[in-house]
Amino acid sequence: MPKKGFSIDDFLNPKPRQYQDDLKETPFLRKSSTGVAKANRILNTLKLNDIPILLKPVCEYLGAYIVTVDTIPENPRATGRHLGDGKIEIKGGLHKNLYRSTLAHELGHIALGHDTRSKWHEAETYKDPDPHEKEAWDFAGELLVPNKVLKLQFKKNPNPDKLATIFNVSSDFLWVQLYKRKYF
Repeated sequence: MPKKGFSIDDFLNPKPRQYQDDLKETPFLRKSSTGVAKANRILNTLKLNDIPILLKPVCEYLGAYIVTVDTIPENPRATGRHLGDGKIEIKGGLHKNLYRSTLAHELGHIALGHDTRSKWHEAETYKDPDPHEKEAWDFAGELLVPNKVLKLQFKKNPNPDKLATIFNVSSDFLWVQLYKRKYF
């Protein structure tokens, strides 16, 4: 039920969201079970078990389409953004691993039904206190580096650089996944 004083104008002209991050400085410890669960559901539904995880079937399943752009004018440092209605813009010329993690992150926004209000996604948005950003990064982590597969691969070879190559993600991305999942 709407709060007292709520009007249609609140829908038409939403106020900027305010978030307070009351946890420690490190962004890695908070994990979104919603993002992880959604990624696992998609992996199971599409029967994606082989690594590296293919993102094309996920795009088709979510109705996403990618447009490559030279730059995002509103924020030149941005690597990608979700514009709504399944449209994702990704900066051209990115290394394949950065491209994959950016795409997986933006797919997370679509899968989780996040809005598109003025949020430009940079490579370091995992530090952003916005819970939607954390949720989308958790989705991307589970989608590209599923925990059940990571456990098996980590037992075979605990070298993070080798694992990053196997999963087709950057070393930084893999280190974050190992840290969040308390492998170290």
